[in-house]
Amino acid sequence: TTTAVWHFARGMAQANLGNTVGAAEEQLAWQALVAQIPPETMYDELNNTGAVFQVHRNLLLAALARSRGDHADALDSLKRAVAAEDALNYSEPPPWFPPARPLLGREIMAGKQWSEAEQVFRTDLQKNPRDGRALAGLRDCLVAQNRAYDAEQIDRQFKAAWNVPGESAKSHRH
Repeated sequence: TTTAVWHFARGMAQANLGNTVGAAEEQLAWQALVAQIPPETMYDELNNTGAVFQVHRNLLLAALARSRGDHADALDSLKRAVAAEDALNYSEPPPWFPPARPLLGREIMAGKQWSEAEQVFRTDLQKNPRDGRALAGLRDCLVAQNRAYDAEQIDRQFKAAWNVPGESAKSHRH
């Protein structure tokens, strides 16, 4: 399981660096290892590997699609990753990284679908209050929609959540 997660992480990194060939090699190595792990094997105390690896599988497919410039395939894979993530039992910390919904929001933003992306980030914030990735995405959506006041309010929350030096003290005074 640990080696499979390692290949997943390497595949994500290679895809994000634009190395589609390297990412595909890591995906194949990941698939080969996952095929050897019974899906009912517990990943953590509440989730089995079969369920968690569905999140990983779809995140890796999305990263590969993005590295190939296939926006539609990336969106489809990210939507499946979000559905797989939502099907997991709640665990703290979560058994997967990175969270899927902010990645979906960013991919939707790439298509300039601002209000749809805004909804994705707001949904993530309902599930994960003060999540910095969702706050940053929401702020950027609001900026793109010329909603400066709303964006400024979210930016304050983002800075407080991420404890940006000099910002958290200001936030607590208001």
